[in-house]
Amino acid sequence: MRVTPVTWALASDWLTIPDASRLSGFAPDLLCFLIGDGGVDAKQDGATWLIEKQSLLDYQECLALVLNWQG
Repeated sequence: MRVTPVTWALASDWLTIPDASRLSGFAPDLLCFLIGDGGVDAKQDGATWLIEKQSLLDYQECLALVLNWQG
């Protein structure tokens, strides 16, 4: 699946871990770690964890800033 700004815009506000993995390129294990560590906002719906789309996007933007920082 090719991820574009349109793909992000049309995605649900709450993403399952597989959906969040496809959109972000992050491995499901990393997303589970981020949920547990508080790196992204998430909620549990029965046995399924849902990640808030904006929270994931914010995390990616912060990560990009840190990785490209030229201090």
